[in-house]
Amino acid sequence: MFNSDTAYTNYLKTASTQRLTRAILKLFPNTPVSVSLFRSFDNVTATKPFANTSYTDFVNISSLNRTDTSSNFNRSIGAYLNSTALKPVSSRVATVEKILDENGYTASKRASMSNDVIGIQIADDVVYETSDKDNENVMYSGLKLS
Repeated sequence: MFNSDTAYTNYLKTASTQRLTRAILKLFPNTPVSVSLFRSFDNVTATKPFANTSYTDFVNISSLNRTDTSSNFNRSIGAYLNSTALKPVSSRVATVEKILDENGYTASKRASMSNDVIGIQIADDVVYETSDKDNENVMYSGLKLS
């Protein structure tokens, strides 16, 4: 689908389904996007974890959890974004930023990550028809961050 980081970045900047992705990328202002890292998430499951030897010190940001125990919300970033699909982007990004901060990824740390790369694609505001008997609409929201 994407043959270069430039094509991938252009898609993220222009696709209407990537509003949330664009907002989250703003939290990492100096971190370049990598289509290679994004592709590394294809077919990752609980029994087949991420395995790309091109990347070291890999951090799956979507699995970071709240550390604030006073909050009722203690799910990962990925679970939070999936459960809040179709909600306003700004409040969701504010929560993601709070979780990043709690896990040591403060604004200054994120701004200094120019030697790192991020692989991200969040299909938000995408509705598919199901083939079930009720023909209900279901929302898909996938998260690929690192």
